[in-house]
Amino acid sequence: MQRTGTTEASWADWPVLRTLPAVTRPQGRVVVVSAHPDDEVLGAGGLIASLAGTRAVVSFVAATDGEASHPPTPALPPEALAARRVDELVRALSTLGLAPPDLSRLGLPDSHVDKQVDVLTERIEEHIRGADLVLCPAEDGHSDHDAVSRATKAAAEGRVRVWEFPIWVWAWTRPGDLALPWERARRYELSASEQRVKRRALACFVTQVRPFPDAHGGTMLPPDVLEHFERPFEVFLT
Repeated sequence: MQRTGTTEASWADWPVLRTLPAVTRPQGRVVVVSAHPDDEVLGAGGLIASLAGTRAVVSFVAATDGEASHPPTPALPPEALAARRVDELVRALSTLGLAPPDLSRLGLPDSHVDKQVDVLTERIEEHIRGADLVLCPAEDGHSDHDAVSRATKAAAEGRVRVWEFPIWVWAWTRPGDLALPWERARRYELSASEQRVKRRALACFVTQVRPFPDAHGGTMLPPDVLEHFERPFEVFLT
């Protein structure tokens, strides 16, 4: 991913972000839908960690295996990268306290989810039936995130509450941009232990947080991007 130069300090100084209304921890059955392995931990890892050990029932639906995060190489073709990314996700969710995680992989093509929104909507509807809350990426300009967000909201409409978590908004826009409906934004405050366990979970995504051997894409989640996800709170559109 290309970085825009928007710093976490810029967001921290924005009064709107500092004064968002608070949201409380959900209860019941929670389904977390992602476009790629790592979306759920980036956007909602602290909240997920807070649900571990409670009576909440948490399950995960990954639209893709993330096989297109780097250009293919002879040493690591897409199918091998997909296997590594899924393994990283399982370890990350286990680190958050969900071991083994209840994970369903839909196997849609990474970077082309927008071509299968109808299929995705049907698959998501099957998984969220009877849920109390669904978490999913917000529409942030990434075609896969946008498709998953639209499909999840269509599947849940009138039946299940949806909280959306922004991901690339923090890097691709600036405070004050009208990229999100900020009137729907809420803060979920994280404890110090939830922040620590989220950092450990993010470190499990080795293919994303470290330079990738023999690839030309660089580090997908370098420190200046990860800084957006190391806050003492997470933001959800409720």
